[in-house]
Formats: sequence, C-alpha cells, structure tokens
Amino acid sequence: MTRSSALAAVFPPPPRARGHDQRDDSIDFVAKTLYSNVFGSNLSRVPCTTTGELFMYAIIETGGKQYRIREGDVLRIEKVEGEPGQEVLLDRILLIGNGEGVRVGAPFLEDVRVRAEILAQRRGRKVVVFKFKRRKDHRKKQGHRQDYTGIRIKAIEPVQHSAGEGEARDGT
Repeated sequence: MTRSSALAAVFPPPPRARGHDQRDDSIDFVAKTLYSNVFGSNLSRVPCTTTGELFMYAIIETGGKQYRIREGDVLRIEKVEGEPGQEVLLDRILLIGNGEGVRVGAPFLEDVRVRAEILAQRRGRKVVVFKFKRRKDHRKKQGHRQDYTGIRIKAIEPVQHSAGEGEARDGT
C-alpha cells in the first residue's frame, strides 16, 4: 500500500457540490471528524448518521491560545503537567454550541468543563534563531524546541456542584 492510498483511505476526498437542501448521509461520524480536523469545514450543523444528534463543540482557552474542539478531537496544546494516560480537566470554556444554539461565557462558562486524556508529552521541531550584523563579524546562532502535550478530548460535560458549594457561592 502506497502512502497516497493509505492517506486516501483515512482522508477521503471532499464530497462533490450539491444542492443546499441535500445532505450526504453516507459520511459517518468518524469521517465528519476527520473532515473538520483536516479541511476545517463547519460540520457542526450536520447530524451524526448513527445517533441523529447534532455535534456539540466548544471553544477553550489553554496556554494563551484558543481551540475549537469536539469530542474525539486530538490536538497539540502548550505543555500541561501529567503523564500519558492521565486525565486532565480543562475549565476555561469560552463558548459552547450544539448546532441549535450557542452559549457564550463572560469571560468563561462556569457550569461546563472538558475532560481530556493526555496522549504524549513531547517537544516540537527545532526552531533556529540566527542573528547577524553585516560588516561587523557578528553571528549568533541559537536553537529552541517548545514542549507540548498531545491530548484527546473525551467529553464536554456540565459540572456537578454539590449543595454546599452552591450555598457558599450565593452567600459570597
């Protein structure tokens, strides 16, 4: 199997142009996720063929950057402490939507969190920083490798507050 045929098996070509009222029901959940990750298309309004539900998505902030995520997405974020296989909770949720409506935080949503699994702790490719001043015989070469964490989004879920926490919040 050649590399191009292997990629074609994982990333099928985009669907042909159709009328705006027609929907392609042959693309299943995995293919839709791959399309959104690779081509960046907005598939949040397309229902899943297996469950019929609309895709839930969220915009989270971590490491000073914002990411649009869905359940099952794999992404590379700034380094987060933890070992591979460990679960991490992301609670800085800016926006959440499911195709029917959108909730926006001010600045964050308090009652939603994202559970993710750490896949790997790695370092990025080397970035070469080369400084030089002409006619001065000044050259300075430095390298830098940024640490990152690979994560898989497991769930976007509401936060379960106990009765004691809710009373304490109302009283403050």
